[in-house]
Amino acid sequence: MVKICFIICIIFLISCTSNNKSNDKKVAIETRKDTSSQINKTNHSLAEQNKIPEDSLQVFANGEIVSYCVLLPLNEFKENFSDEYVVKARHKFVLKNNAKAFDNIDVQGFFIDKEYNFNTNLFYKRDIADIEEVGLGIDTSYIDKAKNYYIIKGYLPNDMNKRFTQITWVNEDKVNVTIGYPKDKEGLWNKRIETMLAYGMKCKN
Repeated sequence: MVKICFIICIIFLISCTSNNKSNDKKVAIETRKDTSSQINKTNHSLAEQNKIPEDSLQVFANGEIVSYCVLLPLNEFKENFSDEYVVKARHKFVLKNNAKAFDNIDVQGFFIDKEYNFNTNLFYKRDIADIEEVGLGIDTSYIDKAKNYYIIKGYLPNDMNKRFTQITWVNEDKVNVTIGYPKDKEGLWNKRIETMLAYGMKCKN
């Protein structure tokens, strides 16, 4: 079921082109292109400040089936209630000023069998395989086992100017945030993602 929902999420990214827990206490990072050091440094700094920096990010909370709270640029995006693939614990967002643009955010929570709670490495490998299977390109990916999250960044093979980033937290449940954005907004989204990772999912703590 998780795999099916994930593939649907990726299909959404592709379709937009046509419409314009680990016991290890140390941070274990597996990388294709190591861009994690700056993010980890930012995480530490923001966690110490215990506040949300500016950049128009607000807390979005879901209370259906799977509870989660994540930071999203809600002043820029609006929720799309008309998407036929939206189910409980899933929310899709499009730009307020241009709903047909490629820019989009998909947030979804999944139940995990207790046997697999906090098994971040398992889901990381599965999602890498699923993304490659549907033909999307991956240029950066890494896993932080200590903090139970991983990131996969890539591009659409038929248009390298269209990028995506998937952030996934694996705790008692699994929460995916998949963002689609044009390449010229990559710098903006890299900063936002640093903040999102630093904040994590505080409503689950």
